[in-house]
Amino acid sequence: MSEALPAQAQVVVIGAGVTGCSAAYHLTRLGVKDVVVIERHQLGCGTTWHSAGNITLLESLPSLMALFRRTRRMIPELEKEAGQSVGWRNCGRVVLARSEARLDDLRRIRSLGRVMGVEVEIIGPEEVKKKFPLMRTDDLVGAAWSPGDGRVNPTDITAAYMRVARQRGARLVEDTKVTGFAVEGGRVTGVETDKGNISCESVVLAAGLWSRRIGAMAGVRVPLYAAEHFYVLTKPIPGVTPDLPVFRDPDALIYGREEVGGLLVGCFDRGAKPLPLEDLPEDFAFGLLSEDWDQFGPYMPGAIERIPALETAEIRTLLNGPESFTPDGLPLIGPAPGLEGFWVAAGMNSGGITASSSGAVVAEWLVEGESEIDTTAMDLRRFAPAQNGERFLKARVSELPSFHFDIHSPGHDFQTGRGLRRSPLHDRMAAAGAVFAAATGYERPVWFETGTAEGWEACLAEELAAAAEDVALFDLSSITKLVLTGPDTSAVLTALAGTAPPDGLATSLVMTNGRGGIEAAPMAVPWDGGRLLLDLPEQLVRLPDWIARNRPADSRCACIDLTGGLALIGLQGPKAGELLAATGAGRDGMTLGESRMIEIGYTTGRLVRLGAGDDAWLLILPAEMAVCAHEALTEAGGTAGDGFGLRHAGHLAAEALRLDAGRPAWGLDFGPKVTAAEAGLAPADGRGRALRAFSFPAESAKPMGAEPILKDGKPAGLVSSAAWLPTSGRAVVMGLVPKNSGEDGWTIDLRGEEIALRPHPAGGAES
Repeated sequence: MSEALPAQAQVVVIGAGVTGCSAAYHLTRLGVKDVVVIERHQLGCGTTWHSAGNITLLESLPSLMALFRRTRRMIPELEKEAGQSVGWRNCGRVVLARSEARLDDLRRIRSLGRVMGVEVEIIGPEEVKKKFPLMRTDDLVGAAWSPGDGRVNPTDITAAYMRVARQRGARLVEDTKVTGFAVEGGRVTGVETDKGNISCESVVLAAGLWSRRIGAMAGVRVPLYAAEHFYVLTKPIPGVTPDLPVFRDPDALIYGREEVGGLLVGCFDRGAKPLPLEDLPEDFAFGLLSEDWDQFGPYMPGAIERIPALETAEIRTLLNGPESFTPDGLPLIGPAPGLEGFWVAAGMNSGGITASSSGAVVAEWLVEGESEIDTTAMDLRRFAPAQNGERFLKARVSELPSFHFDIHSPGHDFQTGRGLRRSPLHDRMAAAGAVFAAATGYERPVWFETGTAEGWEACLAEELAAAAEDVALFDLSSITKLVLTGPDTSAVLTALAGTAPPDGLATSLVMTNGRGGIEAAPMAVPWDGGRLLLDLPEQLVRLPDWIARNRPADSRCACIDLTGGLALIGLQGPKAGELLAATGAGRDGMTLGESRMIEIGYTTGRLVRLGAGDDAWLLILPAEMAVCAHEALTEAGGTAGDGFGLRHAGHLAAEALRLDAGRPAWGLDFGPKVTAAEAGLAPADGRGRALRAFSFPAESAKPMGAEPILKDGKPAGLVSSAAWLPTSGRAVVMGLVPKNSGEDGWTIDLRGEEIALRPHPAGGAES
């Protein structure tokens, strides 16, 4: 039963779908009793009620697998607390493979499960047939079997969350529309509704596909967009029983399960139909969209091919309901940039039931300052402001449902919403053969195809050879560039990083949180009396927001984004210094970390020496001068037999060089849950983990990341980043493992095959 809107609350949760109710449940579990959940219509409306209700543990991203595992594990406890069933049926799941490439992908997930405590088996077609007798299996090469998977009733699990939350003191206010927010001094202080206003200390926005519109009322960007999502329900079919497993046939873009003696079969369609909110009626709550057989029909032949009984089954209905998706297919969880007290848990990409523990993550983050799950990859602040544009999101959402079922490989990226942010050197990189992928919407060269090499492996080999023997040129302009300036800049950096950078030298900083975890590790370059911070593209919004939240109060220091105004060119190789000299760039006498203004060609820029030798340099240039500098470099660069052997190189080569040198990267190898000592960026402490680099022969089997690292046959860690070095025929991997574990007995589980590792001589916190 709904309650009246109170005048105040400690936390207001917006949205009474499964995510919002989960947030209320976990907030009250953590001791926050004064929680008010506001719902524009009724409990469980919107997207939640028509969800398929599947609970899966199968995911290739460790943080998502951890999120899904947490949802799965708390179901029995939730049922006990609520005193009601949530419709849980532990029927398992089979994910089918029609090709060896798909089966390899499933083997990788099985290996990840080995470390994450998720049981996954690879089974043959005969075993699939035993588990799902109605299924055709003669065209399969295998499948993954997840016995811990199952399904719930979405309405029941939502009601259970809310029931327990209310028992602990939370209140539910239905039929109440949010119309705005009260904000004072950069902090949300209240929520405005059509039934009156409520003051509060914090807000959790969990309004599903309406979250973008509601967030905008507070000036908060929530980049998600709705698409039409389809599944068909049949009448009862002989042989269909409740114990049949949930199934997914990713090569056919379909999934399904039993439903009241019949089958529910859905698709994750290519060219999905965007759904502007303006197309939904104001009172849309438990409604559905119109049937569209033109959109769903092309997936029925694949479904019938998989389950022949569907050909004669009677169709009860084709359900079409809205689902919201984010630009990269990962949830949006965490604090809103620039607004204290405002939190978001939305954009579940048609996985809201299985990801309902996102409510736990945001509750723990709000109350305790962190969650047990590392959700860096899902941080709301990972997107550039431009990625919240209506036209961009509408274009991207058409590709998102099917993208999740794709087999991912180097260079695999979205084709929609591209070209959003471009380097001033973009056209010259394209002319040089660049293959691009977007990083925070910024087009970044991944590799370069030339007349002598095509495909990422051959191109990577040439690029690394140039870096080893001649000189490789990298367009690094996608890197985030923030200037800290003002009289208190040095004091601010000391407070955030524990030390002020040395005068006149570029240096790497380590910015940590109160628990010692690393929030950022930018390079700080002297810049007109301040410091230019260079960090990953994903830190464009996150880093200035973190600085603003953690800098000393009343400090006189401004943080200015210069990302679009500057270009970065990296040079790597034994002839890099000679090439610079040939362009007129005066580098003589420069020491490691030193930076100076130089002339290059007809223009000027700042040159930073990155290596102890003459082989690693960084040029920082005004964007309008980048082409002029690039012309000077390429004209002087020549070829291997004529000049300095200059070759353009992309992100894959940069990553390979980074790992070969043993340099860890934020967001991959370390982050908010890894300390500087664990990452090898500070003296060792008493903690039990260390970041180490290993290598192994890899002519064809190449790691992608998230593979188990084993010690004496037992899981010891996960690969956090990986690269292939074709010049040596080896792969290098990095990962957190127990400290002081010795040099022998290390292996990697590479898609089911255990391969011996040896410590990589250059890298990691331990040699």
